[in-house]
Amino acid sequence: MVLLLAVLLLGGVLLWREQRQRDAVERSVETSLARVEFLQQQERYDDAVVVLDVVERQLESRGLATLHARFKQRKRDVEMLMRLEKAYLQTAATGRRGADVAGADRLYAEAFARYDLDVITLSPEESAERVRISAICTHLIAALDHWSYLKEGWQSGAGGPLRAVVDMADQDRWRRRLRETAAREAAAQRAARRGDERSLERLQDELERLAEAEGVWNQSPVHLVLLSLTLGNTGNNAAAERLLRRAQSKHPADFWINFWLAVRLESRGKPLNGAEAVGFLRAALALRPRSPLVYFQLGSVFMQQGKLAEAEAAYRNAVILQPDFAMAHSSLGNTCLQQKKLAEAEAAIREAADLNSEYAVNYSALGQAYREKGQFTKALTHYRRGHELTAKNRDWHYSFAHNVKECEHLVALEAQLPRVLMGEIQPPTDVNDRLTLACVCLEFKSLHAAAVRFYADAFATEPKLVDHLPPYHRYNAARAAALAGCGQGKDADQSDDKERGRLRNQAIGLLRADLAAYRRLLDKELDQAGPAVHERMRHWQQDKDFTGVRGSEALAKLPEAERLEWQKLWQEVEALRKRAALSPKPAKPGGP
Repeated sequence: MVLLLAVLLLGGVLLWREQRQRDAVERSVETSLARVEFLQQQERYDDAVVVLDVVERQLESRGLATLHARFKQRKRDVEMLMRLEKAYLQTAATGRRGADVAGADRLYAEAFARYDLDVITLSPEESAERVRISAICTHLIAALDHWSYLKEGWQSGAGGPLRAVVDMADQDRWRRRLRETAAREAAAQRAARRGDERSLERLQDELERLAEAEGVWNQSPVHLVLLSLTLGNTGNNAAAERLLRRAQSKHPADFWINFWLAVRLESRGKPLNGAEAVGFLRAALALRPRSPLVYFQLGSVFMQQGKLAEAEAAYRNAVILQPDFAMAHSSLGNTCLQQKKLAEAEAAIREAADLNSEYAVNYSALGQAYREKGQFTKALTHYRRGHELTAKNRDWHYSFAHNVKECEHLVALEAQLPRVLMGEIQPPTDVNDRLTLACVCLEFKSLHAAAVRFYADAFATEPKLVDHLPPYHRYNAARAAALAGCGQGKDADQSDDKERGRLRNQAIGLLRADLAAYRRLLDKELDQAGPAVHERMRHWQQDKDFTGVRGSEALAKLPEAERLEWQKLWQEVEALRKRAALSPKPAKPGGP
């Protein structure tokens, strides 16, 4: 009897402990699911997935059928929201008419099909009913609105079936007006391109009325952004910015509003309030610290500000976070190209071309990279590929034909160069061709003495060339003369000490002429020219091509009279730099 009682008591204790554990798990899961709902509302889907993984482990060894069902539905909803955001992201980096609208269309279709809401095959009535009863109904409506807007811009009438579904599912009058108005944008744009702007003007008026309508601030941030995008696409950029600013004041912690407001500020053009745009992007980054899109946009803002190192760092973060982000690789390559980091530029742009072989800009950028390296035949191959792609794309309004033509001419001139240098054929008579050969010899062939001769011939043919500061023909001729005068280059064996002295003297004469021109420029417009002259003098002081005629160690090797001349020149350069630095700084652009 005692044994029986002990067994019963032990069983009761075990059942009690089991029930307590089940109750504890149930409370923990309830708390976690509430946390997931909060994170879902904040659009912090990655964090929500982490919490859901914990919940799944908690439920593995327990019954709790009701909680299992709630967990599965919540997980299904979060996964759907992540898929919808991935589709949205396909166009956010390149604009609505960017290269990946087709990709966004595909991803939206896949997302809805995997959510058992295949709007392509289901009847509109059935699709609308499934949207209405979903726990994420608002998000589904927003996604369908964005999807239909993309399809309509891509192909006239293509967004109609999706609008039919969402109109049945959503009774909100304001959103219906937005839907109907936005659907007419593509047709109005086409009419405007034909010269009839009346439809576009009417559309702008209707969109502005929507932005001022009663209840507009009860709408979701996604729909406010959609209205701003439509306003901007119809040319009403000021109204788009006003709307986003007011939306940001209402929803300061919304990722997309902060992001698109920064994009709108960047697209305003110069003068750019860069600090403000960066501020909104920093706010977006605080909400989603691992967003490659924000880093990409930061890179774009820094590029517009001329902050190439900061832009490069931002683009690198974007491709680290999303290795298949083709536009970020392409932009990284272009940033490196502007900094003359040619190997890094080529690697980044090649990666972009591998990821998106139909994007013409990648091939143009590769052509530019090879051109900067003096590999003109390779450059021509890529320019031609870019031109072929633009010719096939009716929506592409920029042609690379001039790049192809220029590079073909470069290839032909390069082929002539050996025979010209051997005296087998005469140099080209066209002054621009002579300048091109001078540049090729100086920058790519290390034929500095030959470059000096080509520059001299060009200046003799067209004396006014030396009067223009940019594009720095006189300065480049001085670089070539200084290098040749210091015994540098593959043709250095063709000159003796006397000839090298003459070349160095020629270099200092060219630099003095440039220096006098910069002095006159400062005398005439100190305020406007000061910053540019300051940077130019700093460049002179750092240019490695003048290493042989700058600095005490190098100058000690020169004859005394010549040494004194070079010392005096560099003192005058420093004096002009300091004078230019005293010019008033340009006023920072203000806000709107």
